[in-house]
Amino acid sequence: PNLNKGAGLDVSPAVRDYLGLKQTEVTDWRFVDVNEVPRGPWATLGENNTFVISSRKKGVKVTERLGRNEVGVITQ
Repeated sequence: PNLNKGAGLDVSPAVRDYLGLKQTEVTDWRFVDVNEVPRGPWATLGENNTFVISSRKKGVKVTERLGRNEVGVITQ
């Protein structure tokens, strides 16, 4: 629970310190499109992460193609 009983943006102490936020600092934030997010280590972590979900879907498609042995796909 936070000071506003669920309202607001909760961040870790590390993020708070990095951004120089006070305990009850007012912040602005917005949702962004996936293409606005720079690539980094955060792109490989989390179950509810667009990058992770997209990457897994691509992996499934490659596996399906390998199973069908499409032209141009080398299998062992």
